[in-house]
Amino acid sequence: MITAVERPVRHDRDRTALLSRRLLGGAGHARMVAYRADPNQAITLAAHGLDAAGRLLVVAPCESVSGDEIHDVRLDVNREAVDANARIVTASVHLLGRFEWLNSQEQQDLVSDAHLGGGFLLAAGSPAMKVGKITTDRVLLHDASGVHPWTLTALKDVDPGVFRDPFEALEAQDAVLSLGQANLFTLCAGAARDSGTGSLLACNPAHLAATTARIYCLDIDSLGVTLLDGATADVVHIPFRASVTSAADIRSALAALLPRTRP
Repeated sequence: MITAVERPVRHDRDRTALLSRRLLGGAGHARMVAYRADPNQAITLAAHGLDAAGRLLVVAPCESVSGDEIHDVRLDVNREAVDANARIVTASVHLLGRFEWLNSQEQQDLVSDAHLGGGFLLAAGSPAMKVGKITTDRVLLHDASGVHPWTLTALKDVDPGVFRDPFEALEAQDAVLSLGQANLFTLCAGAARDSGTGSLLACNPAHLAATTARIYCLDIDSLGVTLLDGATADVVHIPFRASVTSAADIRSALAALLPRTRP
């Protein structure tokens, strides 16, 4: 995890709320531990998400948590960079909560819940899987800018935005990288200098020392793009100044931030 705070960073409440909502909504790899019943057994979840009522739901193997009683659990969701060349955990959410299985009628009712993605419903439909819910008072987001506490209530009405589908995320990444390394270096440098193009989330020259001197696309959402400068290990966030709903919009939004060359 990138966790440098060697010089002041700008905390963006909207950005961290959206990131937390996305991770809890299924954008990441989740594991759960029933730490009182079996603290040494980490359960890899087939899917997880937030339903229309704001409940945190998980899809797990039927025999992974025994019985119908309520269990104390820890949930960890990690998200890696969208750039396959950077095997970096860019953000994670962690929580302690109370887990219980849904009954059969509750699970059937989820089929009509538009908030849950197709991947969740597909996993939930497997005869080897069951759906459970986790209740919690607090969620902790860890990202390059630090630790940010949230509640499920606060995140319930946050719009998860665009690029939720893995294929859409790949198209969005391609749109960012299509600007070329020179232009992306310019955007990163401007954000690191606080020139108005973006904000510095972390600076840690000692971290990722072996990273190639290039720009990596760590994450993209409807608010902006997070980039890593491999030469300096600066992590910056470039916010979009216009509405972005497609990969084509991304290229236009970022190109508009580049300095114009005089004829």
